[in-house]
Amino acid sequence: MLNEVLKYGQEHNVLPDIETHGDVVEYLDGIRHFNSMTTVKKKMGKLFRELEYPAGIVFDPANLGAVGRNENKIISFYREFLPKTSYFHLKNFSLTSAGVLKPCVCGEGKLNWSIIWKTLKGSPCLDVIEYELTEDIEDGLKHSLEFCK
Repeated sequence: MLNEVLKYGQEHNVLPDIETHGDVVEYLDGIRHFNSMTTVKKKMGKLFRELEYPAGIVFDPANLGAVGRNENKIISFYREFLPKTSYFHLKNFSLTSAGVLKPCVCGEGKLNWSIIWKTLKGSPCLDVIEYELTEDIEDGLKHSLEFCK
């Protein structure tokens, strides 16, 4: 199925992207992320070697952090796949008292963005703020943008 999508993209001069995103289970008070093919470096490499048509990557450090990767492993993942990376999702998750994750303003969550920024700085990739809380979307985007500046 994925190769069909990628073939269609190539036929229409569009490069589909695959996001670094784990499986997600929703709870009333948050979410849990679990590893998937796109959050394990070895599996992601195998996936790209087996594709019949080109694809890019949406690199999402917060999703990798949500499945348990620390900043050093996130940077290693990024360096491995930089040639295929189209753009970055910039967001964050905080841990609730119930032990689940909740989306939050970039910079206010569990990731140490100062470590990640040092590696991403100067990258040719586009940065896209992905703020997931619709109830305060304007404020959340403004705060995330200020942090990212």
